[in-house]
Amino acid sequence: MKGPPIVSGDNRRVKLAASLRRPNACIEHGAFLVEGPRFLDGAGDTLPLFVLVSTEATPEAGAAGERAEASGAKVLKVEPGVFAKVSSTRTPQGVAAVFPLPAWTEEDVFRGGTVAALDGVSDPGNAGTVMRSAAAFGGGAVFLPGSAYPYGPKATRASAGANIRLPVITAGALSDLVSRHPDYIFAGTDPRGTPLSGFRPDRPVCLVVGSEARGLSRDSADAVACLLSIPMGGGVESLNAGVSASLILYHLREILGTRRLGRNKESTSEPKTFSLTRKA
Repeated sequence: MKGPPIVSGDNRRVKLAASLRRPNACIEHGAFLVEGPRFLDGAGDTLPLFVLVSTEATPEAGAAGERAEASGAKVLKVEPGVFAKVSSTRTPQGVAAVFPLPAWTEEDVFRGGTVAALDGVSDPGNAGTVMRSAAAFGGGAVFLPGSAYPYGPKATRASAGANIRLPVITAGALSDLVSRHPDYIFAGTDPRGTPLSGFRPDRPVCLVVGSEARGLSRDSADAVACLLSIPMGGGVESLNAGVSASLILYHLREILGTRRLGRNKESTSEPKTFSLTRKA
């Protein structure tokens, strides 16, 4: 990080990074913003287009910038006031990176691992949580209409940067995916569904998660093969979409074994039989 820091918000890279708080700018420029040292370090082999480091960055953020520079990334120092134009957090740590938008295909997502499909999950925090859990327990994610943009700053933070590596696609209709992937069981979430403990699938699952307020859309409810519920007590009526999806994705990992992008490991769970009746 040699040379004087950038002192103007009119710098082209600063203006680009600041614009990426809007989904349309991400799509226009084919890039998205990742903020924070932990998420930058978690990018693995994916190299950012460039990194901005505040002259008042925390020691952890500064070190993350140095590691990024050592890996070959373009790293620029900026004044704190300039960094504030880029940051979308209340207490920024002082490092942000611009990554190219991934170009995943449907085949990358449906490769034998568990898939999470978000149906109208508009809250970016919930959307990010689902992506983070999908990365931990499954293999990919699908964003259906009405869901939050998967590469917005809030969704990226909630995913802990998992969207850098997680295969994510958007789709127009769940029914089309069902017809193209007959090897998958498409299961939706619904309080009236079969209790999760009774779900013993014998093949990969695409879990379709609806919004907390409205549940599954009518089209998605018609397209899924079955509905799952999480029994609750203590006067709790519902869980948010992120928590619900995480619990079910963990259950599927335990039942099906760890399957990551089609690279299957042996499962130590009990024999698997799909005995769940279809939804009414």
